[in-house]
Amino acid sequence: MLGVSAIGITDNFFELGGDSIKAIQISARLHAHHLKMEIKDLFQHPTIGKLSSCLRPVGRTIDQGLVEGEVELTPIQRWFFEQTSRTGRTVKKTGSYAVVFESELTYAELNDGESLREC
Repeated sequence: MLGVSAIGITDNFFELGGDSIKAIQISARLHAHHLKMEIKDLFQHPTIGKLSSCLRPVGRTIDQGLVEGEVELTPIQRWFFEQTSRTGRTVKKTGSYAVVFESELTYAELNDGESLREC
């Protein structure tokens, strides 16, 4: 990461060209090995010898897999849609949505917009 072929336990991370971005990258690589390092610890202990006592095992790993299934609206979402239907006004909604269709739609059906309104 630092472009140095040999690093000793007393070599200073910052004197070898380390910076905050590289510190974050080191933290991420340690996490992949189930070790946790606080960035502030590297700034306070910039050598391997001193930093090693600050490393901790990762307490738990959170699954980052795909979540599927139906989700109820949150109270604010429910309120928003109630206001929209009560007033009869069209409200422009923006945001990112992932939609899974029960049946296949053609390109033309997707582009006419009517198929999406029926969902």
